[in-house]
Amino acid sequence: MKKQLLFILSIILIGTSLMAQSSPAKVLIEEHTGAWCGYCPDGHVILDQLLANNPTNTIGVMVHNGDGMDFGYGNSLSAFYVTGFPQGTINRRSAAISRNLWVSTTANILAQGPTSVTVSFDSVLYNPSLRKLNVYMKAYFTGNEAGDIRFNGILVEDAITGTGPNYDQSNYFNTTSNHPMYGLGNPIVGYVHDKVARTYFGGPFGTLNSLPTTITAGSTYIKHYTFTVPATYDDTELSVIGMVSRVAGATADDREIINSEVTDAITIINYAVGMEEDEATFNAIYPNPTQGIVNITPAVSGKQQLSVTNILGELVMSKEVNLVSGTPFSIDITAQPVGIYLLRIGNSSERIIKE
Repeated sequence: MKKQLLFILSIILIGTSLMAQSSPAKVLIEEHTGAWCGYCPDGHVILDQLLANNPTNTIGVMVHNGDGMDFGYGNSLSAFYVTGFPQGTINRRSAAISRNLWVSTTANILAQGPTSVTVSFDSVLYNPSLRKLNVYMKAYFTGNEAGDIRFNGILVEDAITGTGPNYDQSNYFNTTSNHPMYGLGNPIVGYVHDKVARTYFGGPFGTLNSLPTTITAGSTYIKHYTFTVPATYDDTELSVIGMVSRVAGATADDREIINSEVTDAITIINYAVGMEEDEATFNAIYPNPTQGIVNITPAVSGKQQLSVTNILGELVMSKEVNLVSGTPFSIDITAQPVGIYLLRIGNSSERIIKE
């Protein structure tokens, strides 16, 4: 007798309107750094103080180069923007600038007031047994936009340590009295690296065609990114930065981050996952994201129990359905609030996650 499988499908429910009428600006500072760079600890001090002085409207991340924490996308960004280390991009409005200008440049951007988009997260879900991260990022536009507008996201890890020159931090301020790095050694052995960029979900410059070329105020869009977290990363120290950017040309002056947001609110979900995946069970689930009506085209026939639960595991729908292969049917979750829902069909202990 063929096993009955439990199929779990993510449904994203989006709202038709939001109350916010403006999008407060946030500034993303990407510090390009390296464990080999003796001047970089001073950049770390300046960035930490800048973030402490502006906790609600600034976000910081370290993009490492030439050490044990570098990665391809980060190296591409450094090659595109940077002429020396430490330098930083401030909302990527131009080529990277020296650390003595980070505070004034950030203040100038914030003084310009709201932007055209609010970036937020519907949810960030993590399965530690699979080490699989699912990020549902939202962009709500309070102003019109046009052109090449893109979603992107950064996976960030804190509290990274290691041994040897790839992790021990060179420190030219070891003998500079009154500097926070004074007397810590050169290099600083066992240096704790925070706010380290691990990957850019959409590559260095964002996901092409992830947003329309013409966007009207009041529009909402959701982007789903999935990423398998390497075993060498500490999954208890992760956060995610989301952003919406504009690419108007080939040079640094033609590109900018319109707005961004950061979250460490990662929901842990432990699925018991069966290995017998049956990709042909459903031909289509659409539209997804949805405003409430979800159409399902099964590839199998027979009676099954259908249930829908919210992200807290609360049951919001349950009924028996008689599946007919190739014949669509619909469910209606219009009455439910914005969020992520799980659709289950079947009752076996074997489980498959489908997105």
